[in-house]
Amino acid sequence: MAGIPRAGDAVFARTSPEDSGATVLHVRGDLLVGVETINRPRNFLLARTAINRGQRLDVDLFGQGAQPLNAALL
Repeated sequence: MAGIPRAGDAVFARTSPEDSGATVLHVRGDLLVGVETINRPRNFLLARTAINRGQRLDVDLFGQGAQPLNAALL
C-alpha cells in the first residue's frame, strides 16, 4: 500500500481471472492518492511513483479495464 486515501475518495479495483493479482486505486477528483496491490509489483511501482509526482489518472480510460495502468496516468 502507498499513499494516504481518505473516506470519500473514488475507488477503482481491477482483478484478473488469469492470476490471483489485484490493483486497487484511490482517486480524489482525478488525482491518484492511494494504491493497494496483490501480486502486481509493476502496478505498485507505477502508482507509487505517480502518487509521489502528483500525477492524475484518466479514470474513464482506467475504468474500461482493457488499458494498462501506465496508459491511464497523465
